[in-house]
Amino acid sequence: MQSDEPVDGSIKESFENHIRSLNTAPQWWQDRKNESFSAFLGLPMPRRKDERWRFSNTNSLDLNAYAYGATVSNDHIGQIIGRSKVVDSASGSAVIADNQTISFIPL
Repeated sequence: MQSDEPVDGSIKESFENHIRSLNTAPQWWQDRKNESFSAFLGLPMPRRKDERWRFSNTNSLDLNAYAYGATVSNDHIGQIIGRSKVVDSASGSAVIADNQTISFIPL
């Protein structure tokens, strides 16, 4: 995001690490995420003068402190998939936890 203060490498590094962790995601999806992130970085930082942000304290908004969560542990994957089965049959399904696709059955 464009601002008076430059965005240091931590948000970019965090995003790049996130993309590397998606090594099983389709390439077109990873490309789309990269394009979206580039567009995000090109946007100006919100200001209190912006109508939608007028009641927010934008001075405390620090994007450099943002980090993606840890990936779901193998111990928890089975539990999460088990809790996601709410119908007896389905033509397809996707289970996503902590921004990680842990199960995908295409239509």
